[in-house]
Amino acid sequence: MNPKYICIDSYIGGPKYFIFPNHIEHSEFAKKLLGEKDKVISAGFIKIYDNEFHPYGSSFTLNVSCSKDDKRMMNLQFGIKIDD
Repeated sequence: MNPKYICIDSYIGGPKYFIFPNHIEHSEFAKKLLGEKDKVISAGFIKIYDNEFHPYGSSFTLNVSCSKDDKRMMNLQFGIKIDD
């Protein structure tokens, strides 16, 4: 199975991506990270190929899907230059 991810919009620093093992529920992982003013803005799964992250899908436990900007923003956050 592919790893999962969530993107949290933090009132302190804007959107941040977190990648974690697929045996952990999206909602359980989010509970550990969310601050009082933070919110999950996208979530799903990740395939890794061509030296890039390729997010897809959604989270049933958070009722949130992948965003069209996730691939570009996630790769940028982790220092991976991609050609869209």
